Amino acid sequence: MRTELQHLWAELSEKCADTFGQAIKYGSGNEKLLPILESLSLLIQWNEDRVTEISTMLGWDILSSSTEHEDTAWTKLKNHKEKLTAGRIDLLKTLRDKIATIEKLKEGE
Repeated sequence: MRTELQHLWAELSEKCADTFGQAIKYGSGNEKLLPILESLSLLIQWNEDRVTEISTMLGWDILSSSTEHEDTAWTKLKNHKEKLTAGRIDLLKTLRDKIATIEKLKEGE
């Protein structure tokens, strides 16, 4: 099952392929668009990896003890989660904006 970011990435890839040619999905084609897509892909992968790591960490039983180290770890995890959530929202908006831009380009053909 895809995450929302993965879904939007797939949608953006299809829109780009429809507009600029199928080669774009395979790493060739429009040389101006390729680095943008690659950067977005890396950002999405980084975000997905961090979300997975944090989800795993939050499954730890770090609340069962009240040592200062574990309290600090819990606080850091919550801070990272907030930053990742904000970054994920920005990524979702960016992907939606790019999809809309590609749709406008296609309409203008």
